Amino acid sequence: MLKKTLLLVALFSLVAFSQQWQERPSWYWNGESWISQFGNPLARARKWIEYNPIADSCNKERWEIPFLDTISVAQWIRWSIEGTKNLWRVRKIGDFCGIGPIMCLKSNEDVVMSFEGFENPTNGETEIEKWFYFTDTTVYEPDVNWQWISASDLNNYTIRFDFPNGCQPQAIKIWERIIVEQCDRACEYVDPDGATIVLTLTVIKDWIDPETGEYNL
Repeated sequence: MLKKTLLLVALFSLVAFSQQWQERPSWYWNGESWISQFGNPLARARKWIEYNPIADSCNKERWEIPFLDTISVAQWIRWSIEGTKNLWRVRKIGDFCGIGPIMCLKSNEDVVMSFEGFENPTNGETEIEKWFYFTDTTVYEPDVNWQWISASDLNNYTIRFDFPNGCQPQAIKIWERIIVEQCDRACEYVDPDGATIVLTLTVIKDWIDPETGEYNL
């Protein structure tokens, strides 16, 4: 019953929007030519007017017609990561750390980074402990005072990227640490189910489909 009610509400909202607002042709300048955006769910921008014709006539000198211009800007993100697979080749036992990939982000609002499914690499019987740490890109060597984050604890860890002044790009360096013990067997160790880095936008407009990023009208 609840699903039917929500569906009806969404349907009525869509009908009300289509009756009240009328989409008008719009174009995007790509530096060389104007590209039509009309009716395209993947358009960079689209334009509507509230279709409510008014008219009048008289002989008076001054007419005042109220006019309102509104621009609703969605949050966007541009990101890159140097790689999504890490490989250690360990010849001797020991405590090691190394620099992993650098991730770069740029957005017009804050972005939250979280982590899912991180575990110690295993050969199916035993594990090799693994930790993580994060710095900016100006750090080139590890510090003895770092508080390393275990693979399992990383799943409860978040990093917030603030973009208060425009959208200056930010970058983060991912460090890894492993400890290989004397009795660790000579074989391959992998994170059994893989893991995921999640980037979450903090401002989602109601006219954006959060799953696809397309128009949701």
